[in-house]
Amino acid sequence: MDKLALLFGSVEGVHFDKITAGSAKPLVHVDDVVAFEVSNRVKAANDDKASDAAKICKDINRMLQADGCVGYLRVHHGARLIDFPGRKTPISDEVTVHDTGDLEGTVIRVGGKDNTVPVTIQGADGFYKCQTTKPIAKLLAKHLFEGQVRVVGKGKWLRDSEGIWSLQEFQILDFAPIENSSLTQFVNEMREIPGSDWNKMENPQAELKRIQGD
Repeated sequence: MDKLALLFGSVEGVHFDKITAGSAKPLVHVDDVVAFEVSNRVKAANDDKASDAAKICKDINRMLQADGCVGYLRVHHGARLIDFPGRKTPISDEVTVHDTGDLEGTVIRVGGKDNTVPVTIQGADGFYKCQTTKPIAKLLAKHLFEGQVRVVGKGKWLRDSEGIWSLQEFQILDFAPIENSSLTQFVNEMREIPGSDWNKMENPQAELKRIQGD
C-alpha cells in the first residue's frame, strides 16, 4: 500500500476505500483535485522509464516477483493502466562490463587515508562512488562543491536482470573543470603531479578541451 501511495504521488488525495475479492484487490479512490496529477504520474510510469513513477513500479513488480504473484492497476470497471508481470518477469543474465569512460558532476566528497582515495561525485543520475590517487584527489579537493567537473578513467558497469545499468567502480585517471576555471591554472596544477603525462604534452590546452568534450 505504501508503494502505491508513492506511485500516485498524493497521500492526502488518495484513499484506499476497501478490499474487494480478497486482500489481493484494494479499491482506491482519487479525489478530483489531484486526479490530473495522479493521471500524469501513471502515464509517466508507462512512457518515461527514467521517471520516479517508473522506478516505483519496478519496486512494486520486484515485491510481486518475490511473493510469486502478478498484478495490474486499472480504472474501476475500466481499462488496465499498468501491468505488473511479477513472477512472469523474464529473467536476464547479469552482465559486467569493464571499459574506459567519463562522468560529469559536482565533487561532494574527497577523503581517505589509503593510497587509493575515495571520491564521490553528484551527477544528473545520482551519486558516483569513485577512487583515485592522492595527487589527483588533492586537486579534486580544490573543486569541492565548486562547479562541475568531468572525470575520465576506467569503470565497471553492471547490467542487472531487469536490464538496468549501474556503475559499480570507477578509477579516476584524469579530470577537467567544465566551467568557471582558468585553463592555464588547471594545466599548471596537473603538471605538478609526479609522473603526469601533462608534462609531455605539446598542446595541453587542446587535450583539456578534448576531455571537456568541446
